[in-house]
Amino acid sequence: MESPELEHLREIALTLKLDPTGSIGHAASVSDVIQVLSGVKESYRNFLKIALSKKFPEIENLDLEVDDFVSRTELLIVDTKFSSYQNSIAPNVQDNIYSLFGNSEEFSTQEQIFDDYKDQVIYSDVNNYQDLQTLKKKYSAVERQMIFEPLFKASSNKKFNVFVWEGKKEKRKIIKPRTEFQTYFKVPKINKIEIPAKYYQFYARVSESGDIINKNSIKDIVYYEALEHETYPFKPDVLTFGKYVFKLKKKLECSVHFEDDLYFIENENLDVTVWAKTREDVEKAFNFEFYSLYVNYALEFDDNLTDKAISLKNKILSLIETVYEK
Repeated sequence: MESPELEHLREIALTLKLDPTGSIGHAASVSDVIQVLSGVKESYRNFLKIALSKKFPEIENLDLEVDDFVSRTELLIVDTKFSSYQNSIAPNVQDNIYSLFGNSEEFSTQEQIFDDYKDQVIYSDVNNYQDLQTLKKKYSAVERQMIFEPLFKASSNKKFNVFVWEGKKEKRKIIKPRTEFQTYFKVPKINKIEIPAKYYQFYARVSESGDIINKNSIKDIVYYEALEHETYPFKPDVLTFGKYVFKLKKKLECSVHFEDDLYFIENENLDVTVWAKTREDVEKAFNFEFYSLYVNYALEFDDNLTDKAISLKNKILSLIETVYEK
């Protein structure tokens, strides 16, 4: 005669069936069985931790006590059939009044927690909007991922289907949520808050390293000050516009200032002043202006230019070492 304890375990158990799609006699491989059972075990352990943490938020060192409880709450395989792979899983409830925190009447027993796990997790429909709203209210995104992700991984295999029974109701397949519902089981990515960049002007003592200065060559910063706007120097030795690249013989000294919400770049020698809303745009405007001077003056015949224009043409040509197309 079967023991009452075993009969009780079968009453509270969760019945799982792993049904391979291409094997002989629908027999399940050991690795597939391990995958499914491991997924269920991990999901249930996470559920236990979350349930106990919610029940006793005021207790210090709860994590250690919860880990001890979880380690003592093993799931048992109650019954097994060879056809496909069907088994029943139940918690070890030999001492049904066992409580991690003494004989507290408020504390849910292992059996009650397992029933909650079946009702709230296993039997919930991850493609039913109402069920999803219930899960969303009860568990945070992190908790939903901890509980459900192991189940989804365990059953997401084209080689077999996994079914469960809710009492004697029809079997339902454990599946992943549809695309539009997957965000319910994903922890939202936290967008990094970009800290605005601040510009500094500084003077440093560096080791002799040619024209290239890197962080390792800086020996000491002797002076620095923060810039309210991006008014750091503009001294280009290469200017680019469209397909044209102008390599200059030396750096072109320009002044930069910010006024009335606009950036200005000036070069007195070429009598050029440009402005724009941003530092990037004002540099582009200067490049365009230099290109225009080159096309309209440097490439023009002297006979078509005034004396003042010829002087400007010579200034431009004296600055340029070479011009080439990209």
